[in-house]
Amino acid sequence: MGAEVVRLPVGLTVEAISRVDSEAKRNNAMHLNQFENDANFKIHLKYTAREIDEQLKSVNLTPTCIIGGLGTSGHMSAIEGCIKIARREGLLIGLSSGAVVHAFEKIAEKKGVYVLAFPDTGYKYAEQFERYLRSE
Repeated sequence: MGAEVVRLPVGLTVEAISRVDSEAKRNNAMHLNQFENDANFKIHLKYTAREIDEQLKSVNLTPTCIIGGLGTSGHMSAIEGCIKIARREGLLIGLSSGAVVHAFEKIAEKKGVYVLAFPDTGYKYAEQFERYLRSE
């Protein structure tokens, strides 16, 4: 498809946004920018929510609570959530997903059906995970 991946020397996605915008303008390209694109939310509301509802109905369940993404979440609680899920479930989730886990642990006192929507994976956070694990 002709795409080129460029790795930027920045620590977080939010630090890269302005660079991506300027590169897109300079190269007559497009930056979809999921963080500011209203279609991102609308598509999830229309399709992801419906998919969750259909999947749960197929096994006769109704969600007690749905916990969604928080955007970029570089807080230590998010990193701890990522590591906990990796060790317990074998899933490599990202920092926004780790924040979802942390939020779930704060509110899930009652038995119920909780849906945790993991908006990212942990692949781009390997260096942060490595620093965290070295400090344990």
